[in-house]
Amino acid sequence: MTTTGPSRRTVLGIAAAGTATGLLPLSLPTTALAAGPTASRAAAGTARPGALDAVVFGDPASEAAHGLVADATELVAGPTGGQARVALPAATPTDRGGDLRFTIAVDPAAQNHLTLRLWGEDDSEYRTVLLVDGEQASYRGAADYEPINAGSRAAALTGRHFLATALLPLAATRGRSRVEITLRTMAASVTGTVTARSRRYLEAFTHTAPWVPPHDGDVTGYQKTTRAAPALTPEAERALVVRYRARQLDTFDALSRRVDADPAATMSIVRYQDELRFYAEALSTDWCPAATPAAKREALNRIFASVDAYTRQYYGNVRSLGNGGHQSDWGGYHSALGEALYLVENLVADAEVYGADRFAALLAEPFETGTVDGDNSIAGVGPDGGALTRFGAWERVLKACFDFARSRLSYIHNQVMYTYEGAWKAHEGLRVIGSGFYEGRARSHRIALEALGAAPFLGEEVLVGPEGRELDLYHSLFQHDRNAHYTQDYLRVVMRGLATGKLDGAGRVVRRLPYGRHHTGLTAAGLTRENGYVGNYGEATNYLPSWFHRTLGHAGDEELNDEILRLALRSVHARGQTRYQSEDAAGRRLMRMQQVVDDRNSAYPGRVAYATDEQSPAQAMGFASLEHHMARHPERYRGREWAPYWEYAAEAVGFLQQQLVDNQYFNLFESRILPNHRYTLGFRETWEYVTAGRADFPRFGGRTAAGVVLPHTDLDRYTDAELDRLGVTRDQLPARFAWVDVDNLLFCARDGETHLFASLIMRNKGGFQANGRLHAQHGGHDQLAQFATGGVLRYQEYTLRAPSVEEAILHDRYTPAGAPPLAQAGELTPVSFQPGVGRTDRDNFREDTPYAGYPELATARYGRYLFAANTTRAAYRNRRDHTVPLPPDHRGDRVLDLVSGERLRVTDGGLSLAPGRAVVLRLDTAAAGADVPGAVDVVVTTPGSGAVGLSWKPAAGAASYTVSRADRAGGRYAEVARGVTDASHVDRVPSASASAPSGGTTYHYRVRAVNARGGGRASSPVAAVVTPAHSRGLRGGSWRDDPVGEGAAGSAAVRGGTITVSDVAGAGFAGGDDDHIHDRDHHDSLHLVSRLARGGVAVTARLAGAAGAVNGVLLRDATGGLARYVYLGADAAGRLELRTRSLDSREDIGQGNAGQNAAGGITRSPMVVDLGEDVEHRLADTPFVRLVRHPDSHLVTALVSADGDRWERIGASVTPMVDVLHVGVAATADTVFHGVSVDGVRDGVALPSVARATDGVTVHWNKPKGAVAFSLDRATGDGDWTRLTDHRRGFSHPDDTPFGTARYRVTAHFADGSTTTG
Repeated sequence: MTTTGPSRRTVLGIAAAGTATGLLPLSLPTTALAAGPTASRAAAGTARPGALDAVVFGDPASEAAHGLVADATELVAGPTGGQARVALPAATPTDRGGDLRFTIAVDPAAQNHLTLRLWGEDDSEYRTVLLVDGEQASYRGAADYEPINAGSRAAALTGRHFLATALLPLAATRGRSRVEITLRTMAASVTGTVTARSRRYLEAFTHTAPWVPPHDGDVTGYQKTTRAAPALTPEAERALVVRYRARQLDTFDALSRRVDADPAATMSIVRYQDELRFYAEALSTDWCPAATPAAKREALNRIFASVDAYTRQYYGNVRSLGNGGHQSDWGGYHSALGEALYLVENLVADAEVYGADRFAALLAEPFETGTVDGDNSIAGVGPDGGALTRFGAWERVLKACFDFARSRLSYIHNQVMYTYEGAWKAHEGLRVIGSGFYEGRARSHRIALEALGAAPFLGEEVLVGPEGRELDLYHSLFQHDRNAHYTQDYLRVVMRGLATGKLDGAGRVVRRLPYGRHHTGLTAAGLTRENGYVGNYGEATNYLPSWFHRTLGHAGDEELNDEILRLALRSVHARGQTRYQSEDAAGRRLMRMQQVVDDRNSAYPGRVAYATDEQSPAQAMGFASLEHHMARHPERYRGREWAPYWEYAAEAVGFLQQQLVDNQYFNLFESRILPNHRYTLGFRETWEYVTAGRADFPRFGGRTAAGVVLPHTDLDRYTDAELDRLGVTRDQLPARFAWVDVDNLLFCARDGETHLFASLIMRNKGGFQANGRLHAQHGGHDQLAQFATGGVLRYQEYTLRAPSVEEAILHDRYTPAGAPPLAQAGELTPVSFQPGVGRTDRDNFREDTPYAGYPELATARYGRYLFAANTTRAAYRNRRDHTVPLPPDHRGDRVLDLVSGERLRVTDGGLSLAPGRAVVLRLDTAAAGADVPGAVDVVVTTPGSGAVGLSWKPAAGAASYTVSRADRAGGRYAEVARGVTDASHVDRVPSASASAPSGGTTYHYRVRAVNARGGGRASSPVAAVVTPAHSRGLRGGSWRDDPVGEGAAGSAAVRGGTITVSDVAGAGFAGGDDDHIHDRDHHDSLHLVSRLARGGVAVTARLAGAAGAVNGVLLRDATGGLARYVYLGADAAGRLELRTRSLDSREDIGQGNAGQNAAGGITRSPMVVDLGEDVEHRLADTPFVRLVRHPDSHLVTALVSADGDRWERIGASVTPMVDVLHVGVAATADTVFHGVSVDGVRDGVALPSVARATDGVTVHWNKPKGAVAFSLDRATGDGDWTRLTDHRRGFSHPDDTPFGTARYRVTAHFADGSTTTG
């Protein structure tokens, strides 16, 4: 066993444009190195309980003690006395307002939080982005680390403060006792501007647990009331309902007149207008003006006329399938024709109205299109070239739409519904006309249930052309609507109705399987599932009541109709758990949708919402209509199976009645209800049922009131008369309860006046990122908190957090060069693996899936509440019990579970949790005591020669790490390193020899974080296979060579600083585009000679001359063909190039799309870095090349030199890779590398590098962690140093001194006052 000292770095001092000095061999002992910046712990000086430190804005002493710099801000009156600060817009508005910058104490080992105290009535859409030591610690947009203040409206919290809490990235605080915080006010969008004052900033404080104890300054004396919005009289409500019906009648009659006046006129099928659907649905209602068989026949003919007109449009322009109207590429524009035919099929079959014979005759009539074959048109002839009938024409457009919709799906639930439902509509249309392309009821039902979220979503259907060739139907999820792109196979085959489904050996249609075979759009609990809970767009389930009524009464669809009813009712029950008590800006009670933890569209406050939200109030009548239907047909819904659904149906009615009592319904009549009269056709009948008629049904015992309200309702806000009207008693709701959606890892709980809504995986994009978000209501204040989560998981892959600062799922579009970097860039993230799901692969961001961040056991603590869920199940092939450890500050042998209401037994400090079960445990105390460190979530191995590199994600609370190794899976682990203070280690193992097994020797590793309390949970075991070097002469040494990828070959010899490669073959670096599902994962083919290096490193070589496509120095994270890398070398023509590959599969939507350079977008991985316009660097001029990887920023600088003395910076790239890498040279042809060296780079030092400029040079430097400002000095010859800039916050500076005539040094200034010079 070895013991590692406190520091790990060697020194690389580069006198930019001068000589390279201090290049020390990588093998020097790390104990000889200088330590990084340190700071003594500053006294917090705050009376706030539980805080490490606090700054009170507007308090001169507090501001001075924390060195506040707030030039572009202003002092204003505080909401409850005292003063506050607001950020001011710039004189010429930009995307930001003034900054508040200050220093504050943090814990050097624990997970730190920063909380802002804000006023709930301040109205500002501006966001507050958090910077730590000059690095952006929150994204500007949607991400797990969203802005600490994402903007809020005046109605967020009347008369009270709210606390906004963010995690400070562990990488930004580890080893530090004091950091610099910047609160930056920014526009709501990345293209917006700040033109007004910000909200008031009252206080900022740091703490180590997410829960914040109450403080005197938080209390405002707020008192809740029973105030409600002004009520309409019953007569006024009835008048609005009558107007609604009148508008429906008027619309129906107007559509009839339109078609009668012009046979070529159509009823709109544009999404959200849906005139044809409305007209067809209305024909089956009791109120329809077409009341007689003759009138209904005329109405059917009008529908058929619209179908005819749209069919002719299709024949004239097949592209109209995708761009005929708003969002028509989702599901196909003409799928609405099939839907209309489905809606009227019963009327068509009714001999008194139309009859089968009449319909058959209609379909057999000749059909004129007036079209010829063209680029986007089809000749109006039958499949055999003969006469075209109406049947043939309708069949072709429906068939084309069916193929278009089923092959062009999106991946998030509301869009899955919009896209795949188009296939169901077109498919049902094919059935109605009797087409042979109809594939049966079971197929139709599967499509519908998959679209609606009940059946597993399997992704796009794979299609083939007439000759059996699989079609290229690639479509980026970011190319939609008017930006939609279509491949030639779409235009020439699919849109012409010529495709068929590709079948597997069992005769099933082949699917893309982006999420495997188990993901449903709705969770078992009834909420929408994307990567987590979605409130806003997630309530696309509002369409379910319409689907129920649409499919009701269609022979053969009875089971489908029942399942849709169950889905709708389960959905309204589940969404009821996500509503919380609130007020409007005038202090009048209402309920809101939980959007603080909304994975897609977070907001505070959330939308006004009861059964449905304020955008969709008419659909609330739709949900209530479900109970009305069940009450009229009780025999259909009897038995134990339907018992819970009767309860959910009562909730649908009760939630609507609560909305009516709160007077939050008809205030939306003009803006939201009346404009949607085409969708909730039974609005009037349902209103009459909900307000009076319900009492007439025997099941309800003469009661109109459902006796149900939303579970998080505060009944003290209602008068006795209002509760009587609702049929609710004042003590009806339980004081303590919890409800959990395990699929979404969403927890909703109540404990007296405390209401909690927590997502344990909110926006965990790219893997398990160990943080979630919570909205806590505490009566006197709210807290919106990002908090750390724990997870037990398996993983086979990992990602590294990308360096983007705008949004987590996209490359930056508007952030200029030189902007503050992302503090979390390069964070190691495990991609959770479920054996029954397998490895998923989707377009664009490959790891942006519901499974990547989904652990087997998820846990989190907030004060006295411990959340835990066991997500394992048989379908995932990971079903097992898990033990939930309780914190040491819980002393009892029992603990109350708010989910079950039971006091559960604690055994050996934990409790056993069965698969699929979740708990919300009420602990003995809210204050968290000292505990062992967190777990090491992910470890990555990098095998070398006689060594294995290990890189891991740091654990909160860790003082050091212990590394253990076993020689076989399941074997005994022995400690090989203790006291490791970095997040990486190189373990020396017996060198692989020629007699080693052909597959190499496998070692297994675990890493455990340790502190004074003991050891945390060990990491999951990871394996490393150590193989001998390819060339025998290298075996036993630190260098190794590897033929990388298919077709690679060669041998290598290392003599001192000379590396010779011989008999080399290889095609070079692979191309493609790692964000494009059909063009990613291409393998490199080259010969690599490398050694392991840890942390900051520089690799230098003199190239002998042009030799093949690859000939240079390389940093690479694996010796396989697919790996992350940074390369600097010459191509076959002797041109120097800087290449990178990050394996980052996120989309670059920039000014164009990835891979479409003409449109402004670029392919980001793999990438040839742009070294500047009209600049060509040639090997003949600068044969010396060097890559410098800066240890804590993931910045790699590319340098070249003519003589190995004066070095010129020609480019740089931020390419996150693990800490231990293969570093060396690579080639695809025989060559010799001279002067090869691999040297370490010290932590905490800013190293200058010089690039030529038109007028002199530009000096660049890296940003060490913790550095907040930089001073640049210059010296010429043997002269003294001259200060060029002092305490500058940028990372470059222009100088008019000619290249090669000066030396430069950079002093980095840290938040604690210390400095380093490089």
